[in-house]
Amino acid sequence: MLYNNPHKKKKGKERNLLKRKNETGFRQGEWLFIREGKFEPGNMGNIKRNEPVSRGGSSKPHICEEVYTVGGEKVYVHSKYAPNGVTEGELSRLRQKIQKQGVRGRVDFQVRTRDASVYARGYVRHPDHKTIILPCWHRVYMNTENNSKASDFSVFLD
Repeated sequence: MLYNNPHKKKKGKERNLLKRKNETGFRQGEWLFIREGKFEPGNMGNIKRNEPVSRGGSSKPHICEEVYTVGGEKVYVHSKYAPNGVTEGELSRLRQKIQKQGVRGRVDFQVRTRDASVYARGYVRHPDHKTIILPCWHRVYMNTENNSKASDFSVFLD
């Protein structure tokens, strides 16, 4: 099967698991959104609005109306210099390297969270897929192609 099977604990027909919408959730491209029942975020102030969810690198992000994350690692992302994100310690070394290359001006990095548990609610948009609406909180899962040797450079960025 292409995906980690978060459905094992959920009820649903096996033949329907990879359909775009089924008894347990939704699929949009490489993402699965699995209904979380009575899940409510611990701190509603930490809900991010119109948040991109990306596999990193040059992948086009899916934009989620509302996202709540738990855990993960704080990283700094730049489309050219750190598409998969770098930690704070790696960032200072990378800035020195960029400076030595003679890059003029300020190089800004976006702060993201790598490998967090991600929950989404509301609209999920992507230019290559039909918009879906998550009426309640859904856990977000990425398919497992990132575990293959061909995808050593895929990460889960929020």
